[in-house]
Amino acid sequence: MVKDTESKTISWEYDWDLLEETLSESTKMLMLINPQSPGGRVFTEEEIAKISEIIDRKCPNCYVLCDDVYDFCKFEPEKEYVHFANYGNNFERTITAHNAGKRFA
Repeated sequence: MVKDTESKTISWEYDWDLLEETLSESTKMLMLINPQSPGGRVFTEEEIAKISEIIDRKCPNCYVLCDDVYDFCKFEPEKEYVHFANYGNNFERTITAHNAGKRFA
């Protein structure tokens, strides 16, 4: 999420520069929440690809903790949900969190 302090608006677009600046060889884990709560915004396949590429380049040995608790719940049903672990070479570095209480409540 990016907040424009001048116009006081919020964009649900990812701040790629901030991600690039934050990650390094010493990064051990990145937490990825998809869909994002509470807005329900789902990362596109292009965004998942970009995150994956940045991780490959900046911190190839880090783990990605994916909070996919709301993977079934999105406000834009026409958008395809892409699991980070299923994209590219991410399966080995991904830890995925689910919650049966949310899914079956």
